[in-house]
Amino acid sequence: MNNAILISYFAKQDEARKAFHELTREDFRRAVLVRKGANGDVHITDPFLLRRAYGVTLAVILFGGMAGVAYLVLPWLGWPPSWDFFALTVFLTAATLGTLAALLWLRRSRYGVEPEVIRDHARWLLAGESVLILQAPAASLQRPMVLLRESGDIPPALFVMHPMCERRAEARGPEVKLSPAQVVEHAQRHAREQQVDLRPQRSIELLKRLKRSRQWVRQVCADLTAASRLEQKATPVADWILDNEYILEGNGRDVLLNLPQRFYQQLPSLTSDPYRGLPCIYGLAKDLVSHTEMRLDRENILAFIEGYQSVRTLTIGELWAIPQMLRIALIESIQSLAVTALTDLRERQLADFWANRLIVANRRDANQLFAFLAELAASEPLPSPYFAAQLVGLLYDEAVALAPVKNWLERTLKTPLPDLNRRELNRQSREQLSCGNAFTSLRQLALLDWREIFEKLSRTELLLRRDPSGVYAKMDFATRDGCRRAIEELARAAAQTEEQVAKRVVKLATQAGQASISDERRSHVGTWSLPGCSPAVKCTVIDSWHGFIATTPLFMPSASVALPL
Repeated sequence: MNNAILISYFAKQDEARKAFHELTREDFRRAVLVRKGANGDVHITDPFLLRRAYGVTLAVILFGGMAGVAYLVLPWLGWPPSWDFFALTVFLTAATLGTLAALLWLRRSRYGVEPEVIRDHARWLLAGESVLILQAPAASLQRPMVLLRESGDIPPALFVMHPMCERRAEARGPEVKLSPAQVVEHAQRHAREQQVDLRPQRSIELLKRLKRSRQWVRQVCADLTAASRLEQKATPVADWILDNEYILEGNGRDVLLNLPQRFYQQLPSLTSDPYRGLPCIYGLAKDLVSHTEMRLDRENILAFIEGYQSVRTLTIGELWAIPQMLRIALIESIQSLAVTALTDLRERQLADFWANRLIVANRRDANQLFAFLAELAASEPLPSPYFAAQLVGLLYDEAVALAPVKNWLERTLKTPLPDLNRRELNRQSREQLSCGNAFTSLRQLALLDWREIFEKLSRTELLLRRDPSGVYAKMDFATRDGCRRAIEELARAAAQTEEQVAKRVVKLATQAGQASISDERRSHVGTWSLPGCSPAVKCTVIDSWHGFIATTPLFMPSASVALPL
């Protein structure tokens, strides 16, 4: 977990020193105390420098001791001949190595507060104030906050700053919701625009992305959970994600279990942006999720896929992969919402901090207000609308401070604040609705009988149900699935579409039934496909030299039928 920063402002220096010593006694070592005197002089108490000097001294003593052992042992072995020069070299090398080892181990990023943080907060201090800065994992900040609140008669002003969200650019943008009729039209247009590679490269990039998404969501949830324990107010979307984290974890695990690499690598992929190299069915799933506000049900899934198949027929493997791709698309959408929730949390913390600095500066000396406003503008050159709305809300009762802040925000964002607030409320409402829809959709996908939906959507299934003998439709699902897999393997081996092979099989069964009245088995489509789908077990031979497929029923060794390619 990334380290958060706990900042506490004290009006009395004695209380600040007392709180600082309390934290160090509790083993919170990444702490710095910064004080500004009445004359403007800044005093910094940073125990990291003393700790590093102590560590370097111990390392030099340790390595020097090792050199001393070498000094005593090596002469007994008769080496080296020029001992005085060698002894000096050994001691100097040992001291250098000890110093370097201590400096590398005792890094400020591990045991101290970052210099940029110290410089910034020293600059943002008012005369007579003290600030105590502590860097630690957000989950461990509960105890320091309790200690700081009890450290004096007047509790210090406390602020928690989560680290910058590294994946802020991945936050999801709004999409237009489509009506049922528009969904079908959009699916057809989507199918026409896609450029599909029927022989994809053996890549597992999407599975890697899913694993990274799961790790990222876990990290976001850990940060949001730590923030809620610290009484940091989060958005409703954050509450949704925290309450339903187990659903995300379970669905991610199911996708990786039900989408093995070998099966995934056989799916046709896209050769056009924005999903180049990823499965075609993944692009379909992302499109469906984005244009339904993440609310999936049996009806809009069927409508979208049927509209898509009116332009391009999906393979058997693609149809089976649709539920997993829909889950991946939903998980990634929730991940984007989680990114936004964590970013909003940090920006609310920043707004809290800057509102305090502006209010304190205004109450101390109105002239200092503009100096702090300049610091705010330099620190946040591109404030987000959410930050602006939060800052204005916190300054609502401070008219003197609010006026220049409003002018700066409207000038920077080029939008009137009432419009900005309205947009932010609409965004939060939309994201809350989408988040609820996404988790509802994940639950609905688990309840759908995809076997029934698959047989309704599969063009190969519809062709095989034309079985002249009428037997195919009466078989159980597993036996029918065996026949479909036979068609799938035969089409892949012959470089034909599954529809072409299924039509040929039905045609052969029809012709055989008309030619042989005595043997009804020949009119069954299972006779003309691979083993495992009927008692009429066959063997299939792919003749690559002559360009045809010969299918020979084993129970009739003299019969032979050719399927020209």
